[in-house]
Amino acid sequence: MANPHSIPNEFRTEFATNVEYSIQQMMSKFSPRVRVDNFKGKEKVYTKQTSTDMERRTGRLRQTALNQTEYLNRKAFKVEFVKHFVFDEWDEELLGELGLPDSETINDLKNAFQRALDDEMIAAATGVVYGGVRPHTTEILLPDSQKVAVNYTGIGVTPANTHLIPAKLIRACAILEANELDPLEHETFLAMNPTAKEQLLQYVSTAPNDVWAKMCIPYLEGRESKLFGMTPIMSNRLARNTSTDVDTLFAWNRDQGIWLANEKLTIKVDVRPDLEHALQISAYGQLAAHRHDEKAVVQISCDRTP
Repeated sequence: MANPHSIPNEFRTEFATNVEYSIQQMMSKFSPRVRVDNFKGKEKVYTKQTSTDMERRTGRLRQTALNQTEYLNRKAFKVEFVKHFVFDEWDEELLGELGLPDSETINDLKNAFQRALDDEMIAAATGVVYGGVRPHTTEILLPDSQKVAVNYTGIGVTPANTHLIPAKLIRACAILEANELDPLEHETFLAMNPTAKEQLLQYVSTAPNDVWAKMCIPYLEGRESKLFGMTPIMSNRLARNTSTDVDTLFAWNRDQGIWLANEKLTIKVDVRPDLEHALQISAYGQLAAHRHDEKAVVQISCDRTP
């Protein structure tokens, strides 16, 4: 079949005078909602004193009971990112008499770094962090006590996995409350994806009289910004296990959950005489993100199958 849009060559082709951006996430969704602590150098070790309890005094002139203060170490270290683009000497004409899209490329690199910020913070929330004794390279995992299982139903676990249901959010809040981080008193966020929101909507539509469903309705209708005291942050970058179709959502306390440092992005524009005077645009990024305290993060696993 002939191309219905074929036009004789003698007719002129007009080109747009600028480059447009494809649909993409342009700003970090997590960095404005975590604690920022910038530091110099490649890494920083944080020392945290453990909590202690007072003892009741039961007599006079007793022998002094000596205690040693215990400390926990956590290390944050910077990671680096890089990206290069190059334009040919004749690209202005080859691109349809269009000025080189160098400024658009620079903005695109900035957008890419913003997404890298989110990726690092998501990895830090539920992944491996490092600390322990010197040289502070002991792997620290998020304990099972800070996780809501994929098959959690509110009254225990079942053989079958479950979607994001209100019971999982209630359980996440209960874990934070047990750690002295009540979401109603401390600023708390919930990282979720569109699939999880759709699952909540399906739950509400099939159980409209359920008391927990009624508590989700104001958020789903856009009348409230919170779910059980947590502010949802929508992201398409959350971890997904493709073999099991399980998504990893998580909730975190702003002050003690995820810490971020040194969002540094440098962009350089150079002329490359070794490539026939091509124009090279390079971006170099540096940042550090880590989970500061396991008690301030809760992982929520959800089945995403229909």
